[in-house]
Amino acid sequence: FGSSVHVCPVTPLRVMWGAAEEEEGIPMFRITLLGMRDSGKTSLINAFVNKVVPEVYTSTDEPQLYYKLIRRDHPPHDVLVEIEDTYDSLRNEGTVFGEKCDVKNFLDLGQHKKARQAWANRKVGGDPKWPFSSCDAPNFGVSYKPLSCGRMAFLIVFDANDLDSCQEALNLHMFLKDDWTKKDIDDQPRVSFMPHVVLVANKFDKDPGNEKLHVNLRQTKFYAKEQQIDHYTISSGDLQSVENLFQITIDNIATRTQLWQPDQQKVDDTDQGTGPAKAWLSGLW
Repeated sequence: FGSSVHVCPVTPLRVMWGAAEEEEGIPMFRITLLGMRDSGKTSLINAFVNKVVPEVYTSTDEPQLYYKLIRRDHPPHDVLVEIEDTYDSLRNEGTVFGEKCDVKNFLDLGQHKKARQAWANRKVGGDPKWPFSSCDAPNFGVSYKPLSCGRMAFLIVFDANDLDSCQEALNLHMFLKDDWTKKDIDDQPRVSFMPHVVLVANKFDKDPGNEKLHVNLRQTKFYAKEQQIDHYTISSGDLQSVENLFQITIDNIATRTQLWQPDQQKVDDTDQGTGPAKAWLSGLW
């Protein structure tokens, strides 16, 4: 799992590993947070999972996984959410779990054949009373192995008061789009089912009167509109808004069944924007 696994207390359940029948268990959704150092990724996760916002900033040096059981009004009624916290997106020195530090390590959706086959060969069986009984035990400090079948949603978090943080968020979206449009060795699109993407403008309440804040928000909202992705303005201290952000993200994943039921073959027509994102950056600020 990595250096840390955080589990919110849950009632007994059985995880559904791609099974279509509800009696087989519940689906597991993965949400990945990306962004610069001190953009507030970990604070947002803790506000959602633990209803607590850390008072002291601590840099995330290794990717970490959090888990929470969500109950919904619509099918699937129960969802086990795997939330992926990542290190500074600008970090490019050193290694973590044997991999060179690079934000691109967290862009892969796991939709190519090799990744799907590896996921299909996971451990089977286990006690249905325990959510992780079908999974191998974590190997702390050696490997990083999320349990869900792939990345399904990205929250690109930035400090709305910081121009560099805002620009890095847009750069991250460009990296995502560039990666998703690549072809595999058979000249077929590597990404068949588009994930949900949100630009998350965090810390807007730090200095509400700051004119730079409002300029940054105008430009990032304009970019999001042009690229047809969601934009959400938030503060980790507003627990209800954080809850709404994650619930909306979970609802969007639920509608894209091809992401969490990998045995399905129907292609999703969801569009994540047209044209290269780079064209928008030069005129924003």
